[in-house]
Amino acid sequence: MIKIAIIGSGISGLVLGNLLKKKRIDFKIFEKRPELSINEGYGIQLSVNSIKILNLIGFENFDSDKLFNPKKVLIKSIDNQKEISNINIDYFNLKDEKYSCLKRSDLVQFLSQQIQEKIYFNKEIYKISKVNDKKIVLEFHNRKEIFDYVIIASGLSFKFGEDIPLRENFLKDFNGYFAVRGTTDKDFDFIDNKNINLFFGQNSHLVTYPLNKKKKKNSIFIFKDQKKVEKFYYKWRYSKEGIDFITEKLDSKLFKYNNQFKNLFGSKVTSLKWWPIYQSKSFSISNHKSLIYIGDAFFKTLPTMAQGAGQAIESAYEINELFDLKGEFRNIDYVEKRKKRINLINKRIKFNNLIFHTSNPLLVNLRNIMIKLLTKNRFFLKFYLGKIYKN
Repeated sequence: MIKIAIIGSGISGLVLGNLLKKKRIDFKIFEKRPELSINEGYGIQLSVNSIKILNLIGFENFDSDKLFNPKKVLIKSIDNQKEISNINIDYFNLKDEKYSCLKRSDLVQFLSQQIQEKIYFNKEIYKISKVNDKKIVLEFHNRKEIFDYVIIASGLSFKFGEDIPLRENFLKDFNGYFAVRGTTDKDFDFIDNKNINLFFGQNSHLVTYPLNKKKKKNSIFIFKDQKKVEKFYYKWRYSKEGIDFITEKLDSKLFKYNNQFKNLFGSKVTSLKWWPIYQSKSFSISNHKSLIYIGDAFFKTLPTMAQGAGQAIESAYEINELFDLKGEFRNIDYVEKRKKRINLINKRIKFNNLIFHTSNPLLVNLRNIMIKLLTKNRFFLKFYLGKIYKN
């Protein structure tokens, strides 16, 4: 019987596990942490392409009170909170496949429920080695285990030794982007509390959206600061210097325009969730045909088009499709297909960041005029967003 190891219990690993279980293919998920990484309160958005795949593993039975289906993205300005235009994302929805917002923790718990017995915690991988051209051995603290296929789904965090060379080197880069996250149960008059609100600022943007039908809202503020490129290590974030840095940036880039923005993130700066955003500089592809990278481990993009979780789900689905019901792997064009898909999305993301963060007054006016025209053009929406959301 074919044996498959999945390293990492994030969204991509859990989705793949559920899909493999449906085919009755033997697998194990190894997680180095003592429990699932829940990140309570952390919100995610899933477009139609993700929901279509999740429905294959029973997402239509997900508690509807734990998610929200917005119909519009309202585009606004941070400085005056006035609406520039809006996008009707309901245009991409189908009856059972709708753009959805929810807590990441609720999705992780849903995905883990049916495969709990297949998840092994406190299983840090120390080394990955090849047995031969077909099999791979995983080395743990006190034992080894041989597998026919090893799927790396551990995001950017994998640090285990690997004597199987990569065909393309995986490099990650911190290029000055920071993210600040917060949640609230309050309603505000400067946002539409039932839809996605996208605010454009100077070298920054803010997104707020409902997480569920219980009035919970998630907010994420992204800004760029090149001066702090080398000061992104964990301890610095919670030092006095780090707290002073994030306080100054929030005050100058967001709070000064409307003090109510503070209420989106909580009352204390020290309780803020904020981090540097890493982006892949290259794809992670192994020379060994039985060692496969998926999700963020394959390529990590900036979080602009609600495709972080989406691409984790998509890549898991693509790998599952290459396993037949007997567990045989049809190693055809996964890598090239995935690279093509990521390149398309990454180009859109880079363009979005350029548009979102425009600060020159003349360019801002021109951008706003173009947005008003393009967001009402169905051909543009189908070409620009449809290729991403309805793949």
